[in-house]
Amino acid sequence: MIPTLPDMDALVTEALRSGLPGVAVRVSVPADWLTLLPLVTALRVGGVSPDPRGIDRALVDVQALAATRREASAVARSARVTLASACRTQFRGSDGYLTHFEEVSGPRELSTGEPDDGPDLFRFQATYRLTSRPITP
Repeated sequence: MIPTLPDMDALVTEALRSGLPGVAVRVSVPADWLTLLPLVTALRVGGVSPDPRGIDRALVDVQALAATRREASAVARSARVTLASACRTQFRGSDGYLTHFEEVSGPRELSTGEPDDGPDLFRFQATYRLTSRPITP
């Protein structure tokens, strides 16, 4: 029987929440984003399952938003370490494990998109390729 692959968005946000205390973590930027800073979003934007028996390799967009450039950069770099560590230790989420980390594009300042950047918002973006596998009985 071929297992159902883990929900990568849920798995990544669980790992980030466990490793980034004091930082709000969401899949996308919520309407009340200003009250949540610092904020990290993590969203699957692509990827494939190279092995239909239960391996998923996702491309994940991670953004860090904060009120200062220095804080946004620090949160972005901490998110990178958190995800790399979660894969190294095979972080177990509610329906799967993270098992491999690859940086596609490291944290860089992003000045376009929603919400608009301004004097009270700075944003950094990175892209990672993460591998997961389901929890099997």
